Amino acid sequence: MGSPILTRLVMGALFPFGLLITLVCGAELYTGNTAMVTAAVLEKKASAKVRAVWCERRAGHGARVVVEGWWRRHKVRASSCWAYQGAY
Repeated sequence: MGSPILTRLVMGALFPFGLLITLVCGAELYTGNTAMVTAAVLEKKASAKVRAVWCERRAGHGARVVVEGWWRRHKVRASSCWAYQGAY
């Protein structure tokens, strides 16, 4: 494909631009929203419904990570097998 050094250089140059555009346009970052909900839950200021949705989403993300990790591990094993070398 391309040069890994060039790819990293371009990504490193574009990330601050994307962050700046996000903040200038008034959007919020995911980490800020997560920090606010976490603080509200830990201080017991969040309602039971907010806590239930938060726990449900965390469990869903955890399950997705496990499934995706399993899938990637088996995909890499299958693609590294000599029988599959010519398939792609």
